[in-house]
Amino acid sequence: MVLNQKKTIETELTTLKDEGAISDAEYKLVLARLLADCDTYLSSDKLSCEQISTMADNLVKEFKDIRCSEGLFSIINSTYHTITASNQVQNLFNIGEYCNPTPTIYAWFEASQPMEDKFLSVRRSVKSMVDLAADNKNVRLRQMDSIADYVNTVINGIESNVSDSLLIKKSLAASMELYNAKGLDNIVIESLCDIFRQLSRIGKIDMDSEILAFCNNNLHEPEPLTYEQLVAMVGKRLDWMLEERLIGKSDHNLMKATMLDDINTFLKGSQTKEQLTERAKQSLDRLKKIELETEDREFVAETYYDIAQRCDVDIAQMLNKWLYGF
Repeated sequence: MVLNQKKTIETELTTLKDEGAISDAEYKLVLARLLADCDTYLSSDKLSCEQISTMADNLVKEFKDIRCSEGLFSIINSTYHTITASNQVQNLFNIGEYCNPTPTIYAWFEASQPMEDKFLSVRRSVKSMVDLAADNKNVRLRQMDSIADYVNTVINGIESNVSDSLLIKKSLAASMELYNAKGLDNIVIESLCDIFRQLSRIGKIDMDSEILAFCNNNLHEPEPLTYEQLVAMVGKRLDWMLEERLIGKSDHNLMKATMLDDINTFLKGSQTKEQLTERAKQSLDRLKKIELETEDREFVAETYYDIAQRCDVDIAQMLNKWLYGF
């Protein structure tokens, strides 16, 4: 995973440099530092949480004069996530405490991201909400346009009074009251919660409990994907992994044939629970030989957990062993 991440670092940093998001000097500084941190992991049998935390602290100090964009934060955070996850997988029976350097890196990101970029990010979140809703038959587009217009008005008001924490708090509270208990789709609620959190951080106000309450009150259990939707989703995800060169062609073909065949067998077949359990074990054994990023392994596990749950087949322990080795 870390070797693949080294290739990703250079590719994505080059893109940021070509787009003008970082200077040539910043490109060289960040590239050298992230590759060095990857090599520190690769040359070690095991890194302690203290060592990983020290690496993150030193990185933040070295990058203190860099204006951090979302793209740059994503690359840095992804690198440390990969290092941490690989370190834990490599030492399954001696994990100890969970290492999480993200808060350190995120605090630096929050402090160094230009204010105009923060508001640009929130407005992108609004557009993303509208785009996601457009693909959802449960969301009325006219209603979505009205919500987007209102939220953008709130954003504009906060941007004009970014130092007025009381006004920001009142604006967010009024927004949550307006959309509470309106039966909005989960996609809209999750997007609104993310937007409200971004705005509260920009205003440096603590509304985490209020926003969490709004989310919990309005999110509902989603309908499970139909057989056709599940097949389409898995196929698209595997095709995307191939396009992004996260897996090779032969591994792509193996994963696609195995997973789609298993979805069909679990959801449309007539095998017993014992036969389905054995089938899942054989399939996971085949897929285990493929080198996957952490998120992609979790995607495989979540897919098998989903289809097994629908058939009342318990493979949770099997999936834990496949993911974590225990």
